[in-house]
Amino acid sequence: MNKEFRKKAEQVFENNAQLSHGKLIEEQLRASAFQLFLENGFPNKKQEDWKYTNLNFLNNIEFEFSEQLNDSDLESKQINDFLLSKNNEFLLVFVNGFFSKKLSNLHLDGYDNIIIGSLIDAVQFDKNYHNFLGSSLDKLNDGFTLFNTSFFRDGAFVYIPENFILDKPIHVLHISDARHNTFISNQRNLILASNGAQVKIIETSYQIGDKPSFYNTITEIFADTDSVVDYYKYQNEEKELYYIGTTQIVQFANSVLNSSTFTLRPHFVRNNLNSLINGDYCESNFKGFYFLNNNEFADNHTLADHASPNSNSNEVYRGIINDTATAVFNGKILVRPDAQKTNAYQSNKNILLSDEATLNTKPQLEIFADDVKCSHGATSGTIDEESLFYLRSRGISEAIARSLLLSAFADELINEIKIPELKIKIKNQISKSLNIPEFIV
Repeated sequence: MNKEFRKKAEQVFENNAQLSHGKLIEEQLRASAFQLFLENGFPNKKQEDWKYTNLNFLNNIEFEFSEQLNDSDLESKQINDFLLSKNNEFLLVFVNGFFSKKLSNLHLDGYDNIIIGSLIDAVQFDKNYHNFLGSSLDKLNDGFTLFNTSFFRDGAFVYIPENFILDKPIHVLHISDARHNTFISNQRNLILASNGAQVKIIETSYQIGDKPSFYNTITEIFADTDSVVDYYKYQNEEKELYYIGTTQIVQFANSVLNSSTFTLRPHFVRNNLNSLINGDYCESNFKGFYFLNNNEFADNHTLADHASPNSNSNEVYRGIINDTATAVFNGKILVRPDAQKTNAYQSNKNILLSDEATLNTKPQLEIFADDVKCSHGATSGTIDEESLFYLRSRGISEAIARSLLLSAFADELINEIKIPELKIKIKNQISKSLNIPEFIV
């Protein structure tokens, strides 16, 4: 962190402390996070978890801190391509980290006791709000988490009451408005699923404008007893958007967490996905797919932290890497001493389409209990020649045969998507990238 950026950060932090728009986070927690950030700065390659992530853009680009406007001057028609469905989703739109009521689409009539809105709503929600915000991050002191805690001023807040099954997905849409400035934006999202609740959350990120932008976001999800949370992250932005996102999940007894991350055409993406399995008989499913071309970069770091017994985690990530693109996968399964009867599985499979493509994959097991069943594996290779020969022997051209095999490689994960509009959108984007006709679903 250079002196100029440090000076700018200190000035912005001081200005934010004087704002009276509502205390989103305890002042002491924010101040201590900022002090730690000034002492440690952003991560670097000397740190094991960041050794393959090139953060030089932080020094090469002069970012400005995003400031809240009365509302964005973007029009609804400018974000139409980013939507999944105009009528079948609760839409929360954030521009440079701030909630845009004008662009959002929330029709909550008939949905009693549900809260879907910005973090400003959470301030008035309950005195226990502060017991949740930031509580899952107490051991995550990397520079980007500290930076977010120091500077976020808005984000999404979702509260689903006991035993309520929400019939439509909640779409949290992040937009970087880079038409005029090179903004750095911080956003914090908080999702609370009460006992027996069921909810589907989708996070997407896009950029409007051609200047560089940096989005640093944190999503905290609390899945209470017997709840079911389906969490999707879809990244499909090829402009100069630098995205670092951390998702921290806390699961309680008998809860089910289904997480799916799809990264297509990224400029620079780093996804941190962590689940603390903090109750008996939990189930955690991590699924991910990335398709990289040109000099694109995607880094997925995951942690399944088994802190209680009798729980299952299942993790499957697949990637296709072409040209000079770079992919990183670091998956860790941690089984603590009391987490007996844990069943954990992890797999990372990759297809490299170019000699210049780069893959760094590192599956990890840390087991401190003796009555467990854990396995992991990672593979990389090229398209299966026997399958290619089979398709060509039936009159299919080599180019189409390769595309069909690559599509089938992704299908296993895509077909598990429970939101039809999202499934169609991802399948059609992959088919477009592979130059094959769009899927009919």
